Amino acid sequence: MGQNLQDIIKKLETYKASPFPILSTYLSLPNDEQLLRPHLYHRFKELLAEVVPEYEHRIIEDDIDYIGAYLQQIENIKRNLGVVLFSGGNILWEVIYLKNPLEDVVICDYSPYLSPLYEIASISYHV
Repeated sequence: MGQNLQDIIKKLETYKASPFPILSTYLSLPNDEQLLRPHLYHRFKELLAEVVPEYEHRIIEDDIDYIGAYLQQIENIKRNLGVVLFSGGNILWEVIYLKNPLEDVVICDYSPYLSPLYEIASISYHV
């Protein structure tokens, strides 16, 4: 990752109160690389179904497609424990690999969901 986490967070903060919905996706990575793609894709779809009603999928259809396609092609995770993806409005696309474990969550809102990143950045900063 070329940028440090604080720089990425600052960039994402510029999308607070955006005019378009932003899909924030946090997923823990499985230990078995052979399970990686199917697990991540199905977990994403499962969480999405829990938080975004089917009739609203049309509004964020491109974001769902971008994230889903990325998760189906992901490989070579190199000891990372989590992946975070942000997609919105055909403008925002950010993927972050983390060495920190994550709680799986999908949030659709008009601001990126950054609380877990703030916590990780704070821990990293104080270590």
